[in-house]
Amino acid sequence: MERQTEDTAVVVGRAFASLRPPSTMDAAVSALREAIVRGDIAPGSRLVESALTESMGVSRNTIREVFRLLETERLIEHVTNRGVFVRRLTASDVTDVYAVRLLIEVNALRRAGESSGRARRVAVHEMREAIEAGRTAIREKDKWGLGFADLNFHAAIAGLSESPRLIQFMAGLKTELRLAFAATNDVLDFQHPYVERNQKVYELFLAEDFDGAADE
Repeated sequence: MERQTEDTAVVVGRAFASLRPPSTMDAAVSALREAIVRGDIAPGSRLVESALTESMGVSRNTIREVFRLLETERLIEHVTNRGVFVRRLTASDVTDVYAVRLLIEVNALRRAGESSGRARRVAVHEMREAIEAGRTAIREKDKWGLGFADLNFHAAIAGLSESPRLIQFMAGLKTELRLAFAATNDVLDFQHPYVERNQKVYELFLAEDFDGAADE
């Protein structure tokens, strides 16, 4: 267990040193978040405050604030009398995320005619980029690239709402799904068919058949 703790701290410390965001807090949050969602730190791993403090050269208060922020993103959890751990998503967690996403995205597509012209143009651009990135990832057998491309496609749909609160909420779901991807090896097989299905949604949207896109 101690060896795993040391490895975890080293991974995060290396990521922290490579980042140059606006503040130390931003760097610390980004480093730990990316290490978790990329699978560098396995679900269920314990995060030790003292080890992370030493590896990143930041205060305990900074690490505690990082923990607080990542707990709100549902990436880590405090277990009473045991410590802080990377969350393990259950099948019901993932099912719930997809159910919520379905409700939001279908509604966003059906009401796309009410969105501003700018929002629709941005959605078209981002959907097209996500589909192209997905095809590239398939050719290169890039698990991460394919998973992220699909998440970006769906984020583009959510953007049609033009609601800052809803877009922020969807970003949280996106992060949770990245955590799910980190825990599985079959992302390529799972996501592969959806690239062409996303293409169909995109074509219907482009033709302004918003109900058809929502049905698809």
